[in-house]
Amino acid sequence: MSTVLRIVVMILIVLLPREVLGKATTETEACKGMELLEARFLLDEPDRQKELSVAQLELLGQCGTSMVGIDLTGRDLSGIRLAGVDLTNAELAGANFGGPERHADLQKADLDGANLEGADLRGADLRGADLRHTFLAETKFTGANLSGAKMGWPHAHQQADEQKLTAAQLAAACWAEQDPPQLPSSLKDYERPAGAPSGCPPSS
Repeated sequence: MSTVLRIVVMILIVLLPREVLGKATTETEACKGMELLEARFLLDEPDRQKELSVAQLELLGQCGTSMVGIDLTGRDLSGIRLAGVDLTNAELAGANFGGPERHADLQKADLDGANLEGADLRGADLRGADLRHTFLAETKFTGANLSGAKMGWPHAHQQADEQKLTAAQLAAACWAEQDPPQLPSSLKDYERPAGAPSGCPPSS
């Protein structure tokens, strides 16, 4: 976004009353409204990304906006819906996506290269998400749905004890490599049952 356009957007946000900014009744209308412009303005300013609300983040996601490299370190994002959003290289360390009743929807989200150190993903829906090069030290996965999630064995092998990944979660995920010949001590009894379906989608 150019500097001039950013200035114009901010002037409109400050001067126009909220009712004039639009009351979108459909997702299509929302993606054309001032609310989205305001959210994009904050997204484009690294120092102001922390000001983005959960509602604004969800709007950006619904409208197909890339959030590559966004910094949401330590944020409370419990229950957030970011299915299919590009979060490549995002800073999400210590972020809270979990909660007893508010589970985040991160289906098919691209988290490749993201930093999820210490993040709480308990109960999160991560079906089909890309976690192949994600930093997962001390990440909480209890109750998370990893069906079809793309995972790379090397980092999971080293961190599985911390993550407390269950055999069921391992079986449901889509591994970037063959099943490893050796397992972490906490999972030493795990073995993919003969004939069990892989978590990877069938190749076309």
